[in-house]
Amino acid sequence: MDRVEFFLNYSLQSIVRGPGPTYVWILENYKPSPYNSIKATGYDKAGNSAYDQILNSDNLDVLESSIFLSDISRKNNVQSISNDILSSEIGELENQKIIEKLPSVYNDEDVFDPTYIIVVNNRIQGKNGWIISNASISIFYESDRIVDVFYQINDGGWKVYNEPLIISDDGVYVFSWYAVDSEGYTSIPGSTIFKIDQTPPKITLVKERLDNNHIKFIANVIDEMSGIWQVNFYLDNHLVYNDIDFPFEWTWNITDNHKHTVKAIVYDMTGNSASSSISTLKSHSIQQSTTSKKINQLFKNIIMHHQKSYM
Repeated sequence: MDRVEFFLNYSLQSIVRGPGPTYVWILENYKPSPYNSIKATGYDKAGNSAYDQILNSDNLDVLESSIFLSDISRKNNVQSISNDILSSEIGELENQKIIEKLPSVYNDEDVFDPTYIIVVNNRIQGKNGWIISNASISIFYESDRIVDVFYQINDGGWKVYNEPLIISDDGVYVFSWYAVDSEGYTSIPGSTIFKIDQTPPKITLVKERLDNNHIKFIANVIDEMSGIWQVNFYLDNHLVYNDIDFPFEWTWNITDNHKHTVKAIVYDMTGNSASSSISTLKSHSIQQSTTSKKINQLFKNIIMHHQKSYM
């Protein structure tokens, strides 16, 4: 199994990830109605899916919500924390909620007192799965059944969780955790992977004259984290060319005698961008070409005049 998606009236409310077999979604402030429908769709890691639904939800049993605590938030109102973390107002693109019932590392899974752990990863999602902000990670759990929760970032060693974590550096991260219950038994570690790129790419726009009527504009770009996605070339703020392959360049065919500005905007794979501009005077090239033609014609006229004089 990979995840279960929960819907209320065919609108996605929550995505619960993990190996299963049980997935829990807590719907806060629910008002029973014969017109409500609740649907759950399960996906395995191959992408296969199946669903079940409750069409008449006015007779659902109302259960008391579980109480989750964070080590750093013991002084706060517990129910308000639970409401905030589990609220459907938290969108999938802004927060990743991992609700997992941890099994035991021992052969006898009943040894570890299983409990639900909520891992909340607050961040701003960019393109292609990249995060374009700091990642704030909080862990919530039932403190009367769990003594300690340990976490690890990549291979940095296990540490006791006692406050929300802020990760701001660009990079690819594996965040792992496991719990120790009140009897001293340990759960199997869970983990999630995320990648951060908050640094815009770098760009320098240069030009190369090919002949009197053509100039090539070359965008020298670099991005050390997610990589370059594309470069857009603009002539006087009008998009004239989109380049998605290296080398990133555009050749301009000169058509008038006015001064223009060429700008290139580079985007990395997260959507971060940077720009560079060059002001160029077309008339110089046109005038140079026209002057050369006039000089050539003048020489031809002089030669023809002398030839007629000697005839």
